[in-house]
Amino acid sequence: MQTLSKFATFVKETIAETFPNGVTNQREDEDAKSFLQTVDRRLTDYKKERLEITRQFDEVKKELMAPEKELGEISKEIATLRNVFANKVAQALEVTNYRQQFETRLTATLKSLAIDHAQTGKAAKAVDLSKVMPMPYQSHLKEVHVTLATEWQPKATRLYLTYYNEAPEGAEAVEAKQMVQAVAQLEIASLEAEKLDYKPKGSIKAVEVVTTHPTALKYLFELYFKANLGAVLEDKNLTFVNKWAAKLGEAQLAELGKIEGVQVVSSIKTTKR
Repeated sequence: MQTLSKFATFVKETIAETFPNGVTNQREDEDAKSFLQTVDRRLTDYKKERLEITRQFDEVKKELMAPEKELGEISKEIATLRNVFANKVAQALEVTNYRQQFETRLTATLKSLAIDHAQTGKAAKAVDLSKVMPMPYQSHLKEVHVTLATEWQPKATRLYLTYYNEAPEGAEAVEAKQMVQAVAQLEIASLEAEKLDYKPKGSIKAVEVVTTHPTALKYLFELYFKANLGAVLEDKNLTFVNKWAAKLGEAQLAELGKIEGVQVVSSIKTTKR
């Protein structure tokens, strides 16, 4: 170690003296090549010697860490079992609350639509719940939403027609609509307050976004770029895109070079030979 360290210091000082302005001609390039070969030989020899020693420790470390790794996997398995149960309980509570809210929202929506249509003279028509009832963003609530919408769809138009035929006119219609929405908001607020935030002691809530379609991934990228703007240039997690682009063919690189903000840099990497 000491010998190699002294050698490194010597080489650094020599390089600084030999190439104060960098490599500027062919002769200096040959000298630099010679230095590179010497340094790499010493480095290779040292690595071999070092591996002779550290490999023994690596084997011991591997053996010592085996039970630690096994216990770690068991710990993850147990945590997963608890997480699955906790999520089942939490989602069941949310589904129950959502079912209660759905009917309140549905009734208020149908009444408001009926009053609006009757007041403006629009003819009554069949109601499509997929268009008037907003879909929740949580994946586990989407499923129950579709089920509820399917269950209520046959009744929805009948309810709407009843509200349409009973709808008041003029100023009374405006007041009636405001009352319908106010009552619905109060009921929904009450149901929201009843939501049980099931969270076992020591746990945290985590959100995960999963994409299963190229269009979805493209949409996320667009959102990311819009949100970060210039910061994207410093995001090291996206360098995989640049590396991938660098391997494209000449024709594709030529097209890339025409895009504002894209630079195609061609360079030479010298070898040790």
